[in-house]
Amino acid sequence: MGIFEDKVKVAIKVCYGSVPKMSQYTGIPATTIYHALERGLDNTTTKTRNMILDSLKIDDSDVLRPNSNLVSLSDDEKELIMLWRELPENAQRAILANMSAYLEG
Repeated sequence: MGIFEDKVKVAIKVCYGSVPKMSQYTGIPATTIYHALERGLDNTTTKTRNMILDSLKIDDSDVLRPNSNLVSLSDDEKELIMLWRELPENAQRAILANMSAYLEG
């Protein structure tokens, strides 16, 4: 597995939480995702590679940028995202309202 696959793993964790959850949301079999990451995305079919990258909203230009935003989140930011996803929608709205009020003054 290479650096790009490591970045994709981070993107999967941030976007979906895990490969099984990604599989559940996208319909891409978890084994397909695991195999693509294991073998390398360049060593899988174009269709599979595109399905994975599209579901993560990654285009090929992201692959070419060494400082891609896929790994630019700090550990604290990643933790906040994971915690955010566990919250019910009404709690998310309340937090956003409080954050907006805090930033305004």
